[in-house]
Amino acid sequence: MGLRIPDRLIVDTMVRVFHLGNLPQGLKALALRELGMVMQDFDDLVTPYSRQLVLTYYLDAHTGDHTWTKPEEQLRREPSGAWKLYKPQSMGTKLKRFFTDLRRNPAKDVFTMWDNWEDHHAEIELVCGPWPGKCITHAPFEQVLHYACRDADATLRLYALLERMRRQVRRAPQEKWREVA
Repeated sequence: MGLRIPDRLIVDTMVRVFHLGNLPQGLKALALRELGMVMQDFDDLVTPYSRQLVLTYYLDAHTGDHTWTKPEEQLRREPSGAWKLYKPQSMGTKLKRFFTDLRRNPAKDVFTMWDNWEDHHAEIELVCGPWPGKCITHAPFEQVLHYACRDADATLRLYALLERMRRQVRRAPQEKWREVA
């Protein structure tokens, strides 16, 4: 792009926080402690909107006219040393069990189930399309905009505070740095 930015103008606030040594290392925790800014976590923003899409995806996989292949039986050695015939469940059985568990526990994490079905990902996506997962595009634009700008806002506000702390530490003798910062 041809841009030349002098190195002395680039300041990494997280490195500065690390060097001060007595502050939280994460932006959200630091902004809360030093500025009183409550910042939303990515999962808290995305999960409520993505959860319904994932449930609809699972329901489509469960109720559609799909016949899921059943994995082949395998011999597995038990801890006692004996061999046992392992009969894996088909995806249809796994989905049926998932919805039964969901009726019993509506707070069930629908995203971890996808990780448990890793052997079936390709088959499910072939039938139902790509898995929606957690994506920020599922949340309303107003909330996404606020979330996206909040990190930059916190960083800019923290910069002035960290610069003041750095100057105070530099003025004090090394033995007093922890007290000053």
